[in-house]
Amino acid sequence: MIKKLNEFNRICQDWNYRDIDMTQPHIMGLDIDKNTILITCEMLSPKLDYYLFGEGGIINNKKLVKDFKKLNLEKKKDVINFFNKIESMLDWKMIENNFLKQEEKELNKIKTNEKQKEVKIIVDNKKITFSDKELAISYYETLSWLYEEAFDGKYKKIAKEIEKNGNYNDNSEIKEVKTFTYDDEMESVDVPCKILGKEFHWEKFYDGSGCLVSSDGNEYMFYDLQTNEYKVTKESSYEFFPLDYYYVDGISPKDFKPFEYMEKEMRDKILSRKKDDCKLDL
Repeated sequence: MIKKLNEFNRICQDWNYRDIDMTQPHIMGLDIDKNTILITCEMLSPKLDYYLFGEGGIINNKKLVKDFKKLNLEKKKDVINFFNKIESMLDWKMIENNFLKQEEKELNKIKTNEKQKEVKIIVDNKKITFSDKELAISYYETLSWLYEEAFDGKYKKIAKEIEKNGNYNDNSEIKEVKTFTYDDEMESVDVPCKILGKEFHWEKFYDGSGCLVSSDGNEYMFYDLQTNEYKVTKESSYEFFPLDYYYVDGISPKDFKPFEYMEKEMRDKILSRKKDDCKLDL
């Protein structure tokens, strides 16, 4: 059942399958608990330029659960009919209103952030002025995952302090002053692999994207931490990380380690295949 739910939810993510207008509320996925179906919906907000997520409703219907168990996911017509059944049972006006309220809240939050005063940070003999608090927090949270545990959680602590007090000062002597705005971009950083060894390294960018690079310059495991997606090679299609947002048997985001996961995927799927190919050549 879990495997079937995961495959159905994967179909939900294929917008072309149902010819969806993504700016309208639509089913993102479902979960089943005994005779109850729990619906998750999403909607792309053009004003925010990202997706909004929320509950679609709870359907207590023993027959509908049985229909799902009998559903052949290879037959598109039957799958579409099942979608139609679920959609006819949902209160789309209420779902849309909830999304519009969520959108308005996010827009107000952005406006509030734009009005915030500059944030001044003093760390490692440098005084850095950020255009707002959210950017300062984002900057140091990004540094925390760029360098992972190399600085003993230092950057994560700074981000928490900024969130709490709106500033940070390590009382160091100021030797350099810098202003950081949304227009600034960080160069990528090269981070060693933990599992794959010296033959590979991660190239990580400030925006949460990057890839795995081999010693001969080949690139693998292209990822985007903002959208929780990755693909093994340039020719592959993007898929979601195995999080419980998207899969019934997924991992909680707080327990998920994306780079460890992708390195294991690389080791088990790509490198092991190359070794088998070499054996066949011999």
